[in-house]
Amino acid sequence: MRDASSLPRRATGWVASAIGPRARVVDVRSLPGATSSVVHAIDVEDAVGPPRQLVLRRYVRREVLESEPDAVNREARVLDLLRTSPVPAPGLVASDPDAVSCDVPALLMTRLAGQPRARARDLNAFVRSLAEPLDSIHAVDLPTDAEFPTYRQYSAVHERTPPPWSRHPDAWERAIERHAEGPPESAPVFIHRDYHPLNLLWTSSRVSGIVDWAWACGGPAMVDVAHCRLNLVLGIGPDAADQFLLAAMDPSAYDPAWDVLDTVDALPDLSGSRVARGRLDEWVAQRVAAAGLP
Repeated sequence: MRDASSLPRRATGWVASAIGPRARVVDVRSLPGATSSVVHAIDVEDAVGPPRQLVLRRYVRREVLESEPDAVNREARVLDLLRTSPVPAPGLVASDPDAVSCDVPALLMTRLAGQPRARARDLNAFVRSLAEPLDSIHAVDLPTDAEFPTYRQYSAVHERTPPPWSRHPDAWERAIERHAEGPPESAPVFIHRDYHPLNLLWTSSRVSGIVDWAWACGGPAMVDVAHCRLNLVLGIGPDAADQFLLAAMDPSAYDPAWDVLDTVDALPDLSGSRVARGRLDEWVAQRVAAAGLP
């Protein structure tokens, strides 16, 4: 078994018990990319059929559990909601939100084919494929009960200041002020909330799966567009973000304030490399001007 020591026995025991009384974990490996949790690919054998290919997400960070105590229940509900939709999402296998059987709150789901991809040689084809699933995601019926989460900005910005490495501190000041005013009015739809290339799985040049539904909620469709644009700016450059917008929607209907809001929203997590900082700095200055912020 690969990487067996990375999982406590309570975790592997819970996974096996979720499949059946004679099931056993036969392979474990870490999956990269998660920030709010630890994720492993797990193969489980039972008495019948080939090994089950699964993914285990475990919430091991205390600060995440304190700020998002309902994270497991929320993602489990989203996966169940997506089960009958055309969106290529994992299937829910089991959840243990209170760590009754697993060592920490955890979610067990099916493993989709494909690999994450940050970029491709053919940028036009890449961003077209990246934009294609958005209509299906936003068409998912949005639950109307009060328990289903709604979009909110990640955190307040009253103590934020322009980053010390910025060449455009005035633009950051205006961006932070705009963020504090809240988002533009927009009819809510079902959104992924963390939509970007590394949360999509690719087989050849096509999207084969969409993962990391922990923060899905009801909110403006442009949140997904803006967040993906920001990630493309940081990973590839602003031209990729602009091509993605052309593929995703009519650019004349897009409010550039969403680019400003999403960038400020993500600022605590965007220290990055010197190249990423430079791209981010120029992006903020450009989008503040495009939004017409005084």
